[in-house]
Amino acid sequence: NEGWEQQIHAFLDGVARSQSIQRVQVNEQLGEYLSTAILRALGNMTQLEELFYNRNNLDSNGCSVLRTLLESGACKLKELWLYNDNIGDDGVAALASGLRSIAPSLKTLGLSWNSIGNDGLSALVAALESCTGLEILDLSGNDFSLAAAGLGTLSKWLQTAVLNLDELRLRECGIDDEGLQALTEGATNHCKDLNLSG
Repeated sequence: NEGWEQQIHAFLDGVARSQSIQRVQVNEQLGEYLSTAILRALGNMTQLEELFYNRNNLDSNGCSVLRTLLESGACKLKELWLYNDNIGDDGVAALASGLRSIAPSLKTLGLSWNSIGNDGLSALVAALESCTGLEILDLSGNDFSLAAAGLGTLSKWLQTAVLNLDELRLRECGIDDEGLQALTEGATNHCKDLNLSG
């Protein structure tokens, strides 16, 4: 209702004016309206370094709003966790340019359990090419059973990028023998901790 929406906007306006917030954690399914309002409010938080935005079912609209936030340069995120947000391949493609925008500061990226497949993985790797400071990449729980091509792209990125990834998490991704073979060279030589359990 209108009164509730006004209260939410008043609260978010107050939060957005804070120049000291460095970490925001939203771990509930909020619905499209509130989710979008929160993402827009984050654009004013210039000190924001860590965003945990989990279980919010980000559709293409939500991914576009998040991309706009990342592209704005308003915050220099070091950690971005989008766990179980149902982003999918199209959502990753929508987020790609935003990820490039925060590449210089990004240290940790979590996109686990997001229905990402081969096409999304390939789009993600293209976006990560400038993320030379990335230390942790968590893609657990995505279905890479038919993603040998995407995993090959990930392997090539690991080999050619100017980085040494500390941790690559690919737990419960259903990677088959062909996918493992595609991944092996890059992951074994250019990643300190590879997690393929499950």
